[in-house]
Order: sequence, then structure tokens, then C-alpha cells
Amino acid sequence: MEGMHRAKTFKNLDPAYRSPGRHAAWRFVLRRISRRLSLKMVGVENLLADAMPENPWAGHHEPGKNRATWVGHSTVLCSQDGSHYLTDPMFSDHAGPFRYMGPRRYTPPALRLESLPKIDFVLISHSHYDHLDLKSVRAISRRDDPLFLVPEGLGRWFRARKIGNVVEVPWWKEYRIGQLTVIGVPSQHYSVRTLWDRNKSHWCGWVVKGEKTFYYPGDTGYGHFFKRIGEKFGPMDLAAMPIGAYAPQVTIKSNHINPEEALDVLSDVGGRKMLAVHWGTFDLTEEPFDEPPLRLAAEANRRGLKEGMVNVIRIGETIYW
Repeated sequence: MEGMHRAKTFKNLDPAYRSPGRHAAWRFVLRRISRRLSLKMVGVENLLADAMPENPWAGHHEPGKNRATWVGHSTVLCSQDGSHYLTDPMFSDHAGPFRYMGPRRYTPPALRLESLPKIDFVLISHSHYDHLDLKSVRAISRRDDPLFLVPEGLGRWFRARKIGNVVEVPWWKEYRIGQLTVIGVPSQHYSVRTLWDRNKSHWCGWVVKGEKTFYYPGDTGYGHFFKRIGEKFGPMDLAAMPIGAYAPQVTIKSNHINPEEALDVLSDVGGRKMLAVHWGTFDLTEEPFDEPPLRLAAEANRRGLKEGMVNVIRIGETIYW
């Protein structure tokens, strides 16, 4: 049965899915360490500093419209039908189990936690450190006590950390919050935080339906299930689509879409407007930092997509939908 686990581990829908081999994975890790050392030498942490707006909340806001502000990485602050919610809140400097362990953030978040509006609920896509950050979720929980919607198997992680306002949403299941309906939908990925918990919790994307529909796939490789998501819940008025962390393909392809595949997903789910996320924040993989939006723009132009459909905005900017 889809979404169920065997022997206390979760699986992807594609029976041909394979994780990278151990040797390929270790080669990738060693290259990442070498790259980080060289990046520190050239000061690349300031690469996107000039893209940060001084005040991301300044300026005119259109009343009565849904809005989405890119906080950085996969964190989006959404206002939809009167509710405020976050996707994968990540406000820390490193994505790892300890303060200085894990990929370093080289572009700061657009908003401080204390400057957020009251958050009604939070969508968590999977357990990786760049998507599930303990410091961030604990601070949001203490301040606002929002509902955390998480994939199957991940609720116990929250409860063990005294965050009890959490509900697990299996693939294809709906959960009602005020005027909105939130649905957990499939993605193609994996979960791990320690040496002992690989795939012990699931991974998912999220559809939020109100007067309009928001879609966030989380980290994912490309799969046939996107067309089914579009058939069941589309069209998507706004899709927050990951475009980075795709190189080298031999190691990454099964778990992360590239910019061209992001547009394939957008087409499959009937996306009317796309917000590019999951790039320009952490040094996770081997593509150049500025390559994802360039490839995305080139492919959107090649396909003849209309102006305004594909949006690459600055960290801290807001779009309406």
C-alpha cells in the first residue's frame, strides 16, 4: 500500500529507485569537504549579500491577495485565506546536528524569527537538517504554538523534544485547518538524521487548498506521481519549486530535480505560477551557485512559457497569487 512502511522503514513509489552506492556517497562527501575549504578561502559566503533587501516587509501589500515571501532555502512564509504558515523553517547558520557541523549558510534569512507574524501552522517535508532545524522549530513552537504537520513517523521526533502540537499526515490524506485543507502528497527522497534512523520517517510534499491552491514538493527526484497529484488536486496557483542541489547527477538525480525537471513538475501538476526555492542559501552540492536560475530561465524561454509564470525572486521578496 502506498505510503506504508515495511520493517519500520519507508520507501518510494518507484520500485526501481536506488540510493547512491556507498563509494559514490563517500567520494561526494570528500569533494564537499574540499570545496568548502576552498570556498572559505575566497570568501564566497558574501556571494549574494547584495541581493538582500533592507526591509523585506517594506512597500505596498495588496489587500485580499495571497502572498508568499521567500525567507531563504526552502523556507517560504505564506499568507493564504487569513492563515500564516511556513514551509520547512530554517533560520540557523549551519545545517547539521551541532553548531558548526554541516553545510554553512552563506546567505542570511530574510526575516528574524521574532519579526514573523503569528504562525498558524508549519509544513515539514522531511527530516534532513536543512529542512528540519531544531533551533528554528523550537523557537516557533515556544512563541506561537502552531500546529506542525509532518510526514508519517516524524511525530515522535517532535514529541521527544516537548513539541506536542504535531500531527502526522500520510500520503494522499487531508487535514482541515480553518478555511484551508492540507494534503500530504508523495515525493521521491529519503530521510536520515543519525546513523540509526535512515528512512524511519517518511518524506512528502504538501498541497494547501483554499480559494486557491499552493503546492510545495519538498526535496524530490522526478517521478510519475506528479501527474497524479495534478489530476487529484491541481491546478496549482502557486508552486514553490526547488531548483538547486542537483550536481553531480550520478549521486543526486534520484533525490533532487534540476531546473529543467522543475518545469516538468510544474507542467505535471498544472502549475500556474512558480516560485523558485532551494538555491542560493546553502552550499549543498557541486553546481555553481548562480547556475540554477540561469538554467531555469533558459529552459522557460525555450519552452515559450509566458512572462510571470516562472519567478526567481530575491531572498526577502514577496509575490502575490
